[in-house]
Order: sequence, then structure tokens, then C-alpha cells
Amino acid sequence: MPDSMVINRGGVGTLAPVINLSVVSGASPPEAPAQNTLWVERPVSVGRWTVAHDAPPTPSVGDLWILSALNGSAALALGAVDAVAVRLALGGVLRWDGARWAPLSARLYTGEWVNVGRWLLKDGDRFTPLTGGYRLGYRDHGAGEGTHEANLSAMKITVNAGDIFASYWEEVSICTQSPVDVTHLRTLRGKFIFHKGLNSSSLSARFFVTTTPGERQFTLSKAFVPIALSSDTREELIMNVTGLSGGYYVGFAARSVGTGGTRGLLVATMTELWGE
Repeated sequence: MPDSMVINRGGVGTLAPVINLSVVSGASPPEAPAQNTLWVERPVSVGRWTVAHDAPPTPSVGDLWILSALNGSAALALGAVDAVAVRLALGGVLRWDGARWAPLSARLYTGEWVNVGRWLLKDGDRFTPLTGGYRLGYRDHGAGEGTHEANLSAMKITVNAGDIFASYWEEVSICTQSPVDVTHLRTLRGKFIFHKGLNSSSLSARFFVTTTPGERQFTLSKAFVPIALSSDTREELIMNVTGLSGGYYVGFAARSVGTGGTRGLLVATMTELWGE
């Protein structure tokens, strides 16, 4: 029988338990799981666990940090207050191995198994405990007076080559401030919005992971998904990272090149980022 954690809601009289969270681990899911069973998809020893946005202090080997978030792929139902359901979103599960918080794949049973995922950006939450926040990765350019902007608060890049010649180009990236551990992840997924300027051409963008965030990711990224841009578009992009382990900076880049008598304007915005 797995251990359980009970979160109580205070008030007049006896405290009423509003949630039971059970944590199990193994190569296969438990049979007939109870509601709010968290299944860690590896046969590892599990010690204490804590649901919190910040890392628990003074952990012991085997302790789990269940990362809470503003939004996530799975949510614990905490009960109801004045007939309004209270839910706690989960952003990932990590285990203390004695030196660091190592990420794990996990699923939550809420009537069906829901992938907890590993959120890195969603609805304004930067998941700073995992990403360190976000930063300008690099800016590079050719000749001419092109323009660029990296708006970190909006997670938006704007590039414009500024002239018609191929020697005129602008390239900018935004990436995580800290390396993200991609061990045990199969994919990284991002949602993007792209706006293409009127009569613009020779535009490109890239969703990437890298160990060298200050370098040009159109040539040096470790893994990437190229983005073909023919019009304004919304894209959900999937990057395969199964062959990678350890820490990588995750980000996106945009590039504009002047060519064919046009001046290329591209606005790229990342709205969500997570791993599975």
C-alpha cells in the first residue's frame, strides 16, 4: 500500500480531508488505481514527497518534488469551496538523487492516466525553478541597418533585414536562462505564433536545444525543428530529444534576409513550452 498525503481544509469544527494523493513507482501502472494516484514511470525508491512551486529544503535521497504551477497538464482536485472546485496544477515531478533534482516521467490518475509533463512556459509562468527564467540568447546581423528586438516579457522576437540585398540580415534568439535537464524526455513541444510582414520573403525560424546559447543556432543547435514560413501561422512544434541526456538550453530563433527586392519582417512569439 503506497503512502498517502492528506491536505486538510480548515474552518469551524473538524478539519475535513479534501484530497488523498498516493504516489507509486514502477515500470507499469498499478491496477485499479484510486483517484489522484501519481505513478512515477520507473521502478525507483520514493521517499517523502512535497507539492510546491519551489524546491523543498534539505531533501533526502529518494524524496520527490511535485512541482505546482499556475497551469499544467494535470491537476489535483482539492475539493470545493462555496461550490467552486479548487484545483492544483502540476508542472512536473523530480527526485532528489543526492546531488540534484532529477526529472522523472509521471502520470496522474483522474479517471484516466494524464501525463504530468514538464512545463517550462505556460500562461505567464516561466517555471523558474526549472528554467532559471528566460534570456536573450544571441543577436547576429550582416551589413546594413536592419532592426531586431527580443521582448522577454512577451517572449517575442522581431527581425527585419532592412534592405533588399542578401548581405543584409538579422538573427535573434531567446532561450532558457539555465540548462534544462532533458534526460528521460522523449520530446520537447512548443506553441508559437508567427507574423510575416507584407511582401516579406526569406524568413526562417527554429525551435532548438543547445549547449552554446550565445552562438548562432541556425548552425550550432544540438537538435532543432526548422519552421517553414509562407504566411501568418500558429504552430505546435515537436522536437525529438530521445537521444539526449543532461542539461540543454531550450529556445527559439528567428532570421530575416533581404533578397529579391523585398525587406523581410518576421515576428515570432512562443506561448507555451513543455516536455514529455
